[in-house]
Amino acid sequence: MQQKIKNILIKAPEYLLYLFVFLLPWQTRWIARDTIVNSAVWEYGRIGVYGFDVVFIFLVFLIGLGHFDASHNKVPVLDLSKKFLIFNFKFSNNFKFLNFKIGKSYLILLGVIFIAINIFVAADKILAIYWWLRIMEGVGLIWLIKKIDYAKIRLAAAFVLSMLFSAGLGIYQFINAGSGATKWLGLAWRKAENLGDSVVEANGERFLRAYGSLPHPNILAGFLVVALVLWFCIFLQTKNTNSKKQNIFLSVAGVFLTSGLFFTFSRAAWLAGIMVCAVSGMVWIKQKSFEQYKKIGLASVILTAIILAGVYWPLVAVRTSNKTRLEIKSTNERVSGYREALKIIEEQSVWGVGLGNYTKVLAQKNPSSAAWNNQPVHNVFVLAWAELGMVGILLWGFLLYILWKGRDDLEMKKKWITWGLLGSVFVFLGVFDHYLWTLPAGMLLVFAYFGSVLKK
Repeated sequence: MQQKIKNILIKAPEYLLYLFVFLLPWQTRWIARDTIVNSAVWEYGRIGVYGFDVVFIFLVFLIGLGHFDASHNKVPVLDLSKKFLIFNFKFSNNFKFLNFKIGKSYLILLGVIFIAINIFVAADKILAIYWWLRIMEGVGLIWLIKKIDYAKIRLAAAFVLSMLFSAGLGIYQFINAGSGATKWLGLAWRKAENLGDSVVEANGERFLRAYGSLPHPNILAGFLVVALVLWFCIFLQTKNTNSKKQNIFLSVAGVFLTSGLFFTFSRAAWLAGIMVCAVSGMVWIKQKSFEQYKKIGLASVILTAIILAGVYWPLVAVRTSNKTRLEIKSTNERVSGYREALKIIEEQSVWGVGLGNYTKVLAQKNPSSAAWNNQPVHNVFVLAWAELGMVGILLWGFLLYILWKGRDDLEMKKKWITWGLLGSVFVFLGVFDHYLWTLPAGMLLVFAYFGSVLKK
């Protein structure tokens, strides 16, 4: 019995990490603070705790407060007598993945000073603190991924499995022209007739775009592209000796993810999906020993996209033509967003407007504007510049450089398809949208990527 408990405690962090990744696409949350702007909820001003945050806190407690090291088969032992030394670990030993000792680093000192100034200049200081805590959660996630002994293929499978459920929900939403609400899964009520919901208009009809488990079709699309990259990498690692049922399941999963991506009608994600298929095709051609079932699986994904495009061509034509009312409105809003961002950058070029405070500044500049009209610029890099300023961008860039130096070159060579393709997808999606910066799940997904790249 005691040995069983020991084994459970040893494996607990690994499976909690899988659970964390599985929960990322699901937006169940406890809203700690709501802000009303002109009689409407200001979504980007909300402060909340998500389901995956609870798992993260438990993991930190298990790894940090306990003397735990899964790679050395040590069981967590709670010892409060030595606590308050920052969860009983030395910074210099546990953060070696940053390639420098924190206690002697001028970068950390500069970072702390910058964070204090960035919070001080923010219009909503509580919101700025909240988002800086999110950044710290991301850094903590990298540490956890480095610390926990886990199988990368299982971690990828956990995310792909979660996105299969989300894609299924998205397909249902499109076919049914709507879906019900449930607070336990973080789902809002969706209907094609709702003026606030994202739709495609064609021949006088409104078609609801797939939301899945996420707040917007573009976000679901981006997550599905990431899932397709991971699905492709899982598919590459399977062998002909695997069970026939598993191979069939993987093929069906690819078709399902592709269908969900199609029904989001997200143009940027479609382009990213084409990029993924092109790389997959090149790998297919290069690997002469590519098994027959893998060829069938990849071909079925491409064929699914072609068939759906043919069946729903009027909707595809509307999304690619940029001549209808909604498409013109969308383009104009994005162009206008860039103009507003450049003005804000010009006014607060050094320190920025404060992390998470971009839409707050927009609301102050347009006091009569409705809350939903104040949207972040659809570009992660421009938005980060506006919120962090030039000093913050330089510090952030230097941190990324240090993280890159800390990578395992041998691991990068072995997994260049995964890391290179996935990194390119993140950059591409970041150029066309903001959810990798403004959505906690999107931000943590990027940090999980960095953690996996740095994991030896």
